Amino acid sequence: MNNEIGLSTDMFPDVSGRSTWVENTLRSALRTLRDETDDDAFRAVLDDVIVGQRPLRDLIRQPAFETLASSGIDSYQRTLAEMTYSQRRALMEDATRIGLEAGVLEPGETVPVSKA
Repeated sequence: MNNEIGLSTDMFPDVSGRSTWVENTLRSALRTLRDETDDDAFRAVLDDVIVGQRPLRDLIRQPAFETLASSGIDSYQRTLAEMTYSQRRALMEDATRIGLEAGVLEPGETVPVSKA
């Protein structure tokens, strides 16, 4: 599907599973990254990915993305480690519900609960 200027509106089909909710969420996250980065080259790649001129793969290959991803993963792991099992379970139940509503998960699929 293309928008009014001929760019693909199915920007991230491999990631989103063609879910509008997932695609909109991803696009919003990319805009946040763009607005918060001080790296002009990274911002230019983000702009191109957001409007569909470059694939998401180009973004992932950027050193600035690797730095952000590593930092985010470390933060997420620390947050999970500080949560009780019941808090992690509630988080994963929410993630499962959202995934089902978005069409990313199939009925019967769940997001696993981390033990640690």
